[in-house]
Amino acid sequence: MNLLAIVATLALIALPHLGQAAEIRTQTGSGYTDFVLEGVIEPGDTERLVELVRETPEALSNLWLFSPGGDYEESMRLGRTLRALEFSTMVPSRVDEAPSCTVSLSGRQPIDPANCTCASACFFAHIGSLHRGGTYLAVHRPYFAKGKFGQLSEQEATAKFNALQSSARTYMADMGVPAHVAEDILGTPSDRVMLLDDRTVKTYFWKYLPARHEWLQNRCSDLSPEERARYDRYGAMVLANGGRRRFAEFMTPAEVEDHARLFQREGAALTCVVDVTAKSRREAQRKYFQSNPPQ
Repeated sequence: MNLLAIVATLALIALPHLGQAAEIRTQTGSGYTDFVLEGVIEPGDTERLVELVRETPEALSNLWLFSPGGDYEESMRLGRTLRALEFSTMVPSRVDEAPSCTVSLSGRQPIDPANCTCASACFFAHIGSLHRGGTYLAVHRPYFAKGKFGQLSEQEATAKFNALQSSARTYMADMGVPAHVAEDILGTPSDRVMLLDDRTVKTYFWKYLPARHEWLQNRCSDLSPEERARYDRYGAMVLANGGRRRFAEFMTPAEVEDHARLFQREGAALTCVVDVTAKSRREAQRKYFQSNPPQ
C-alpha cells in the first residue's frame, strides 16, 4: 500500500524544538468567523478556543490549523471538541511533498512560515472535525516527552507504551480512521514522519465524514446516478474547453438545455447542504454550551 513517504525528522519531532506555543486568533468576514490556531498545541488550548467560540456571535466557519505538533492528550481533547461543535478544519496543501500555505485570504496564513505544516499532534486534532480540507498531513505514533519515560524499567516502559498506543488506536477509531491507516501511523517511530499520500488523504481525510456526506447527499440531492454522470460529463467538457461558458460552442442544443436543468437542481442541492449544515452546527453548539457552561 502506497500510503507514505517516510523521512527522518529528528529535529522536527522532539517537543523542545517545536517552536512557540500556539496562538489562537479570529478572522471575521461577512456574517461568519474563522479561527486560526498557529504554533505548538499545548494544554489549555482547547479551553481557549472554546471561550473564543462562546464569545463569537457570528456564524462559525473553519478552524485553520498551522502546527508542527505538540501535546498529544491536548490534541485529542481538541479533536473531540471540534467533533462535538461540528467544526470544519483546514490544513496546508501538499505541493511536491512540501506544505504550501499560499492561501489568498487575509488572516488565514501562518504568521511564521515555519508553522506552515500539520504534523504530529496536529493530525490528531484535524481528524476530529466534521469536514476536513487541505492535504499536508505528516504523522507518526504518539510518544512520551524526554525524561521520566527513559528512567523507567523496560517492563514499566513497555506497559506505558502499549497503553499509549491503545489510547491512540481507540481515538482514531472513534474519529473514523480506518484500522489499516491507524496501524501504519502507530507503526511509524516518533523520530520519523509519514506523509500521507494524496490518495489516502482524499479517500479518508477530505471533505465531510462519510456518514455526513451520505446523509447530506440523501437529504439534499435528487440527481439520479445517470443524471449525475451526465452532469459530471458536462463539467469535464467545460474544463476541456478552458472553462469557457459559451456552452453552445462545444455542446449540442439538447446538451446545453440538459446542463442548464441539472445545474439549477445542483445549485438547489448545494443551498440545501449549506442550510442543513448551518442548522445542525448551531444545534450542536447549543447543546455543547448547555452541557459545558462557563467556569
